[in-house]
Amino acid sequence: MCRWIKRTYACHDQKYIVSKFCQKYIASRGKVCRPRDCINYREHFSTEVCSRCRNVMTDNHRHYIFQMYRRLKKSHPERNWDVLIEAAQRPSFNHSGFIG
Repeated sequence: MCRWIKRTYACHDQKYIVSKFCQKYIASRGKVCRPRDCINYREHFSTEVCSRCRNVMTDNHRHYIFQMYRRLKKSHPERNWDVLIEAAQRPSFNHSGFIG
């Protein structure tokens, strides 16, 4: 069995990290030994936020995205650039001050 580490962060996100692969896992190229089946270690980072929650969009980012949207819409009107606007309008939750 593989050795898995379960990390829990202050934002309540969890990550599963392998510390050692077993031979069955290597032979099957990752199709056996799922992390939830065999967790050997648990790590709690009660003061840290995971990398996904740490990357939040600020107002400066939104302003830049709207500028890029306008420029791209003018230079390439045949393409659909609405994905940029959707990304800029998503709410961002800044967990940087969140503890416990």
